[in-house]
Amino acid sequence: MFRRCIELGSGTGLLGLAAGCALRGVEGAIVTMTDYLPVLIQAARKGAQRNGLLDNGAVVPKRMDWFEMAQQIAALSENQEQQTRGAISLPTANYLDAVDRDATAAGNEWEGRVEPTLGAEESKGAFDLVIAADVLYEVEHCYVIALLANHLLATIKPSIGGDGESYITPRFILTTPLRSTHWREVAAFEAEMAATPTMRLVSRDDTTRTDDLDSWISGICDKHSVTVLENDQNLARAIDDDDDDLLVYRTYIYERC
Repeated sequence: MFRRCIELGSGTGLLGLAAGCALRGVEGAIVTMTDYLPVLIQAARKGAQRNGLLDNGAVVPKRMDWFEMAQQIAALSENQEQQTRGAISLPTANYLDAVDRDATAAGNEWEGRVEPTLGAEESKGAFDLVIAADVLYEVEHCYVIALLANHLLATIKPSIGGDGESYITPRFILTTPLRSTHWREVAAFEAEMAATPTMRLVSRDDTTRTDDLDSWISGICDKHSVTVLENDQNLARAIDDDDDDLLVYRTYIYERC
């Protein structure tokens, strides 16, 4: 059972909150939700609060600047290749101009709250599950995400459970929509991960959102002998709205090796 999870680029927080709910009640389980912008960290914090995941420490929102972290990783590493890879430049299309970015980094707060920052030293090998969704917007992101996942992911360690000693294989899971405008980024990510010798690809699955929902609903119906759509009209309407969504989503699962 995964107990130490971190989400890269949480945004408004759906994935991290879902992970927190899934791990609710698991002893020692913590989901760390990270993003760069304080307003998004606050959104994750409020979402965790409303879902009863904040006060008990099940979800911990933290600030993380990927490129700042890459520089810290390089400084910690004695490996020349990692030092070189840590010197990743910021994307040209950076969604914030330089003035706004510097101001945000200096202030690191929203509505008067200063958000804690996750550092490279404390986070090295600290997580047995790294997750991310829809984060491949620039080629530079693809370079740094591979570096971050390798840094954050734990080594294979024994876990003592009810059946005695077993081994948890740490995993990195990333889902991305296959937009026609971003094939270069997808290719760059796959190449960077293939060049990371301490992680191996165990699954690459392409699906549409409709197919994914159909599979999920079928699984629930088979397990509980109920017809979900008859009992949940909101879900039925949501699925109808998704009928025209033909975008394909790709999910990668990597394991520590």
